[in-house]
Amino acid sequence: MKEKGVLYKVCLTNLLLGLGLYSAIEVAYLQSKNISLVYISALNLSIPLLTACLEIPTGIVGDWLGRKKVLHLTYISFSISTCILLFANHIAIIFLAYVLEALGWSFYSGNTESIIYELSEKKKLDTNRSLGNFYASLSVGYLLSGIIVGLLPGSYSEDIFKYALIATLIFRVVSTIIVYTLKGINSEGDSKKTPIELFRKTLKVFFKDKKSISICVYEAMGRLQFYLPVIYQPILFMKGMSVKQVAIIYSITQLAQSLSQKFSPMVVEKFKIPRLIKFGPIIQGLFLLLLVSNNFLLILLGVVVSYCAIPLKGQCITLLKHEEVDNEIRSTFLSVISLATLIINSIFLSICGKIISYNTIAGVTCLAITLIIISGIAVNNIIASSKDNLIKIEE
Repeated sequence: MKEKGVLYKVCLTNLLLGLGLYSAIEVAYLQSKNISLVYISALNLSIPLLTACLEIPTGIVGDWLGRKKVLHLTYISFSISTCILLFANHIAIIFLAYVLEALGWSFYSGNTESIIYELSEKKKLDTNRSLGNFYASLSVGYLLSGIIVGLLPGSYSEDIFKYALIATLIFRVVSTIIVYTLKGINSEGDSKKTPIELFRKTLKVFFKDKKSISICVYEAMGRLQFYLPVIYQPILFMKGMSVKQVAIIYSITQLAQSLSQKFSPMVVEKFKIPRLIKFGPIIQGLFLLLLVSNNFLLILLGVVVSYCAIPLKGQCITLLKHEEVDNEIRSTFLSVISLATLIINSIFLSICGKIISYNTIAGVTCLAITLIIISGIAVNNIIASSKDNLIKIEE
């Protein structure tokens, strides 16, 4: 039961991380600082880019020093980032906050997921459901964040921004305190092997066939959860919606994503991985095209379905990734995968973002069509290289 208690606490910190209210007001807050949409897009993309640069070092640290120590560093980085953002009045200071946010996500990505997977294996729990619940807790946090923003006191945007950032800081500090109480997580890494040896072994696994890079390409094409607000929120603001109204819409999209994440393990069991990774990008791409509609309901439908596709695809890919490695290099391997994914994703979204800044219809169309075509190519490679693992996972 001890492992289950630790899993619940890790999910609780994940929930509080998702409760960072800044996500719901990010675009409006930056616009209030007289930052243009081009720079807002650049700041938004700076997190995956910076996270990419830090992925491998932080992944190696997770395997070398131990999961628990890295978990501490994760939430300390998030808390300091929010504290800086609360008082920032210049784009350079805001960028510093984003750098620390990226550092937090780089610590978080491979290490925290490894904790969930390893604890589930140790307790002989269903890893599919454990990972699904873990990511569902983050989605529930994002859902509640938009609702809370809508309930914040203050009639002016500046008041809402201030309260949202203070609440975000409180949630993250509480998470930091919780992770220091966790027991049962590996606090010692593999210090017998040097970081270079761990990295070499990881690269050997990564490059043994084209499956790993295909997973990276597939995941990169559909990783839109952090970028979709940059597309749809300015559209909604142009239609005359207030910050609170857009925050409520943000919550609606997060509700859809949360429900999708919650039920994704059952959907994977029923429809199987090959079918989901084939049709997920097609559905996501087609509904993305609705964002260029003049009808508010169609825009909302497009955003909601696009968000719903992300957890379903992600659950499939997560299971495939973990089947490739053992615990010795799990965090490093996931970080290498994440690094490659983030680089591809950042290049892809930077190109699409540039087009969108000049012409929304052309940019969104480019985004949707490229997603469908490139994902389809990657799926063929994944399925061809994963027949044995797919059978094992589905059993």
